[in-house]
Amino acid sequence: MPAPVSDRIAGNDRETPGFRVDPAAAGSFTMTVMLTSTGRRGFCCLLGALISGLAGAAQAGPPAAEMARIERLIVMVGTRKDMRLVRNGKEHDTDTAVQFLRGKLRYYSDDIKTAEDFITLCGTRSTTTGQLYWVRLTDGREMPAGDFLRVELARLDKAAAASGR
Repeated sequence: MPAPVSDRIAGNDRETPGFRVDPAAAGSFTMTVMLTSTGRRGFCCLLGALISGLAGAAQAGPPAAEMARIERLIVMVGTRKDMRLVRNGKEHDTDTAVQFLRGKLRYYSDDIKTAEDFITLCGTRSTTTGQLYWVRLTDGREMPAGDFLRVELARLDKAAAASGR
């Protein structure tokens, strides 16, 4: 049976598996960890739990429900053949727009928690030039891409709610 904590601190020579108190430390309390087989196993379990926790904390990106909303929005952009994305003065087709949005989603994944964050960080303006992105429809209308994406997200959310998704 391990020595009570008070005995170990008082300097009795008793040791518990895994720990040893140094009674010679004048006025201070020092503890040396001795990794017995039981101690090593416990230490490894603790280390594994810490690493797993850090890996979970480091997992980037929005929660699953928000990621589903973002994915619906990106897929919608890809299916819209009646529009072009104007980025830094150059017009791009929707396939290129989808690739671009997915690339920015990967780049900003640590900062994106909601679909609205995605629109703000990925679909609104160039971080290089500061210029707004625009959507140009085949009927000649143009609107800021962020506004277009917000309107489409609201439409997609309403459709998803109506279908029970």
